[in-house]
Amino acid sequence: MITRSDIYKMDEMEKIRLALDPKTRKEILHELAKDNNPVIRTLVAKNPNIDIETQKLLLRDKDKMVLENLAYNPKCDWKILDRLAEHFDGRIREIVAENANTYKETINKLAKDKEVSVKEACLGRNDLSSLAIITLMHEKNRRLRQRALDYAHRKEDEYFVSKDMYMQIHRARIKTIRDEEFERSMYEDSLRY
Repeated sequence: MITRSDIYKMDEMEKIRLALDPKTRKEILHELAKDNNPVIRTLVAKNPNIDIETQKLLLRDKDKMVLENLAYNPKCDWKILDRLAEHFDGRIREIVAENANTYKETINKLAKDKEVSVKEACLGRNDLSSLAIITLMHEKNRRLRQRALDYAHRKEDEYFVSKDMYMQIHRARIKTIRDEEFERSMYEDSLRY
């Protein structure tokens, strides 16, 4: 049995092997999360056996790869994901939006994110709330707005939607059609000259 003191005597390859092994004890993973080598901390962040205390420790890490792998971890706690959703790096927020453990309230916030890739990641989920769909249907980016409409159509086909949701879908469809007509007329005008 490996003890905490044994970890400090190990070479890098032994630490990597332990960090990768999902059967490694939680307290050993916690000690490995303190290692100076970011590769080892990244591998610990990926490990599905890390506990909440280790996740909190890794949340304070400055290395982007560590945080990305923590956000990817299917066992990552929703509270940790909620904190990662506020990170300045858009890629980390995007990964949080893709994680199945992310709560709907967090997804609703991410649907309003400034990064298009984060909003697209929200649309990749199967459990978007009506609020998030409506938010995305009013997006300035036409492609994103169209994807939100397509998502709403699927939801509309799967089960009844509220009258308010139906009206929001209808308004967004009209806005998309008007935008397309405007662009078409601008294009035709440009061909005349």
